[in-house]
Amino acid sequence: MISWLLVGQGPRLGPEPLGNVPAEATAMVWANVPAVMASAPWERLVTREGGDQSMRRIERLCGFNPLARLSGLTLFAVGDAPGDLRRVGLLARGALDRSAFAECVREVVEEDGGSVRRVDIDGVPAVAGRGGSRAAFVGSDGIVGGDEETVRQVLRVARGERPGADGDETLRLLWQRVAPGSQMVAVAHVPEGWREAIRRWVRDSLDRELSPLSGLRAAGAGARLGRGLGLGIALEMDRESQAGALVDALRAQVEEALDRPVVALSAAGPALRRLQMEPQERTVVLTLELSSSQLEGAMDLIEELFREGDRADPVPRGRPVPRDGRGPRDGDAPRAAPADPAPDEIIRADGP
Repeated sequence: MISWLLVGQGPRLGPEPLGNVPAEATAMVWANVPAVMASAPWERLVTREGGDQSMRRIERLCGFNPLARLSGLTLFAVGDAPGDLRRVGLLARGALDRSAFAECVREVVEEDGGSVRRVDIDGVPAVAGRGGSRAAFVGSDGIVGGDEETVRQVLRVARGERPGADGDETLRLLWQRVAPGSQMVAVAHVPEGWREAIRRWVRDSLDRELSPLSGLRAAGAGARLGRGLGLGIALEMDRESQAGALVDALRAQVEEALDRPVVALSAAGPALRRLQMEPQERTVVLTLELSSSQLEGAMDLIEELFREGDRADPVPRGRPVPRDGRGPRDGDAPRAAPADPAPDEIIRADGP
């Protein structure tokens, strides 16, 4: 029993996720864990597809599912300079049994062949794992993980010794736009390296109409997952003119897509028709509302696209390839030409 983790309460987290993340954060994603785990996309895309196997393994070792005991989970990226994403931290909150959680960490790490040891970070007891990973309890309901400097930054924010990311005007305004009513929220500055990649893509792309994207400087998104899907996206541009130009370009792209019957008659059609776009000063605001049935149709389409990719034949059709891989041998009988398709075969989606 690593009971030393239970000593004291230490610094406490604030009520707002953005305010608990260091001011140096470039990007942040927050999730309301119970709402996400109860949503149709989680059931369809994670549980049904076996994407929760790692958590099931932890539940088998520990006797409980730590994720199910969390109320909120935050991932954030920080660095030593603006746009630096080299360090990633995790901040979890919930009604945590410290003793059970600490023993669970030990069980999992030891099964993987590692070990944990006690360390102190600015006077707060913490766990040191393999490599430079650290984890510490924050107050009575929080756990922060990352490298030592990342954990230290969060602890100092919790003590009020350093500012949080809610002091970043860009991230704060994006959060205020997309967070209300959302169960998942992401806000981020666009690092200069990414902006340069966007500029190259715009410069080299045949689709010149999307050139206003080169002015993208920050972005936010919020998702409501109950009773279908509600999605809000805010794209902050360098200039107001770029926001208007980007909305015009996106509307043209949607109209062009809906002119194609294969798109208009698919599950993508209703989603594109319900996508709303408008410029608000330097910000492009996109909103989408899908009913439960429309969301199911969209997920059906996603799964079908993945299945089509899996069914793709890597061997070109034509004369058979012998096992030695050197192509048809002299003397091989030519392959018979396919018969003309029956009338009902001509209209099959995958062709004759």
